[in-house]
Amino acid sequence: NNYVQFFAQKGYAVFQPQFRGSTGYGTEHFEKGIGEWGLKIQDDITDGTHWLVKKGIADPKKICIVGASFGGYAASMALSKTPDLFRCGVSINGVLNMKKFSVEVIRRNEYNEALTNPEFGIQKVSPFHQAKKIKAPLLIIYGDKDTVVNPEHSTKMHKRLRKLGKRSELLKLPNGEHWPTIEANEVKLFQTMDRFLSEHLN
Repeated sequence: NNYVQFFAQKGYAVFQPQFRGSTGYGTEHFEKGIGEWGLKIQDDITDGTHWLVKKGIADPKKICIVGASFGGYAASMALSKTPDLFRCGVSINGVLNMKKFSVEVIRRNEYNEALTNPEFGIQKVSPFHQAKKIKAPLLIIYGDKDTVVNPEHSTKMHKRLRKLGKRSELLKLPNGEHWPTIEANEVKLFQTMDRFLSEHLN
C-alpha cells in the first residue's frame, strides 16, 4: 500500500481500521455496515482512534485522518462528527455530499441501502451539509475526470468551507480518474499531503 509506506517512512503511526462494512472479513461483518455510512461505521473509526490514544500510540494533539473515495467521505465526516478529535483531514476523490450521491447511485441502479438509513436523515451524515461543525483544516484532492465520484463533490465542498470561513485547500489532478493512473499526479498528491501534514501536525 503506497499510502501506508509513505506515511510510515515519514515516521507516522498508521492505523487502518477494518470497520463494519469492510470486505474480506466475512458476510456478517460486511452486512453490519449496510445503512451505516456516517453512523456505526464512523463510530468504529472513532473508537479505533480513541484506542490509539489510550495505548499511547498516538498523541491526541497530533492526529490526522486521511482517506480516498469512501475514505475521503469518512475523513470529512470525522471532522464534522468529532471536530475536536483530529488536527486535520485529507479527502481524496471523496463522497462529500450524501444527498447528491444518493441520487447519483440510484441513477446508476446501484445498491442504495449501502449508504445510510433515510429515516435518520441523509443530510445529518453528509459532510457538505455538516460543514459548519468542522473546525480542523481539510485538504481536498480530486481528479477532474473522475467517473465514480463527481468532481463537484470536492469543488463545492471547498467553496462551502471557504464561505463559512473554514480552512480548506483544494488540489485538482488534471485528467485524473478515481484511481491512480497518472504518475505525475501521484507525485503531486504525495508532495501536497506531505507538506499539509507537516504543517498541521508539526
